[in-house]
Amino acid sequence: MAPASWDPKLEDGWDEGVTTVSEALVRIAHRDRSRRGGRSEEAAELAVSCGT
Repeated sequence: MAPASWDPKLEDGWDEGVTTVSEALVRIAHRDRSRRGGRSEEAAELAVSCGT
């Protein structure tokens, strides 16, 4: 969530940015997992926290 002190107009952009970065991190974790031939603990945690 955007900081409470921010203008409400910026909240949607903040949330979209956080979602975009989170999805990118999950893709990186999945790519790393496939290179290693398995699922790393970190990749599993990211996938669970992002709902993938």
